[in-house]
Amino acid sequence: MLGGPLMQFSDVDNLVATTPRVPRISDAAAAMAAVFQQRGYDSQLLARTGPGGTRTFLVVRLGDGSETTAGWAVVDPVDRHVFTSPDGRLVQPADLEAQPDWAAAIGGDPAWWISSPRAINFQIGDICNMHCVMCWQDRRRKQQPRSQWLPEMTAETLRAVIEPHLGSLHSVELVSFGEPMANPQFDEIVHTLGALGHQRRRPIEANIITNGSLLHLRRHARVLHQPGDLTFSIDAADGDRYEAIRLGGRWDDVVRNLRMAVRHPQRHAARRIGINMTVFAANLDGVFAMGAFAAGLGIDYLSILHGDGLDATAASGQQLERAHPSLVDQLDRIRRSFPWLHLNDYATGRTLPALPARTQPGRSFCGLPWRQMDVGPDGHAHPCCRAYSIDLGPAAEAWTGEPLRELRRQILAGAVDDQRFGACARCPNLGIADRAGSASDPLAVADAPPARRVIPLRAS
Repeated sequence: MLGGPLMQFSDVDNLVATTPRVPRISDAAAAMAAVFQQRGYDSQLLARTGPGGTRTFLVVRLGDGSETTAGWAVVDPVDRHVFTSPDGRLVQPADLEAQPDWAAAIGGDPAWWISSPRAINFQIGDICNMHCVMCWQDRRRKQQPRSQWLPEMTAETLRAVIEPHLGSLHSVELVSFGEPMANPQFDEIVHTLGALGHQRRRPIEANIITNGSLLHLRRHARVLHQPGDLTFSIDAADGDRYEAIRLGGRWDDVVRNLRMAVRHPQRHAARRIGINMTVFAANLDGVFAMGAFAAGLGIDYLSILHGDGLDATAASGQQLERAHPSLVDQLDRIRRSFPWLHLNDYATGRTLPALPARTQPGRSFCGLPWRQMDVGPDGHAHPCCRAYSIDLGPAAEAWTGEPLRELRRQILAGAVDDQRFGACARCPNLGIADRAGSASDPLAVADAPPARRVIPLRAS
């Protein structure tokens, strides 16, 4: 071993991201090892043979020099991801010997986690141009003076959060407690994402959930030039009902922007267009009509959400049971009538992902802390959009920081501290034994509300 300087996680990620790709996969590990050695870093190659054949990994020494934080990171030269060990600590020699097949361990065991998030979800503001009857954020804003609303995120805040993770980041999500395109710097944020993707020579997927009414303004349509999911929140397939649900919205504007997005000549080949529909009593009988509307426009996916927590909104008393016969029947009719339309049935839970093999007995497993984090307008990180009461500290330090490592440890142990991580401890995704249901009872998770934000599930 070379005994060179010790690296930090961000150093490894950034160096991996700038390492030239080689034509032959078999030469990738050696080429990457040469780059690390040229910089004087302590690294070695590690070959592991498994069912899929022999894979070679690069093991890199990193830490700050103390015995408690020093250890190893494992780099997959093909996927170009950097992994660390269970419980948020660095890899130790015993860990290396305990994993005869690193490819299988990294691919299927949630304990092994990448040293930078694959996804970062940004809540970029609070301003909204509509007053939706089922929105509790609208009710909150009406009860607060404007000075108490959440701030609007700046492009520089977003850049500062992304840059330390640029090498491994796959996607970002731009959402808001209001309407993301109402953020005064939305155009600058989109431009920043494009520039960062150009900087690393690989685009960043930009997933955006919007009411769609502002897409035509200024340069907002530039989001179509980038890959990712653009989801329009539309809760009815006819103008009268739509405008009665989304007060202040204009049906003609939204449909025009939706059609423009689908047909735009400069739309990126990997820019997917979809619709979110939140279902409650006022629009229950229009679910199939929404399927026909989406299929007719050439939409890529339709996500059906269950309207929950409505007692705190203007739609109080209109919440439906998840297994409502009319809802189930209309969703089945959509599948039969429009087989080319990708349908995400989050309302009844029949398209929720299966649980990993290491799920604790009697409990579900949340894998989000191993894959992504949420960042609020103030630049602080949170476990997800449902857990903003849990502050993980500044986003630049949160991924490898003590609070998130402790949360991962507690999730693996099957016991989350209600005092420290209350929102996670009370989350139905951690409290239901089988949120994927069973073959005999596909609606067994009817009382487990999905997250408010939805992007389509795609097979890996």
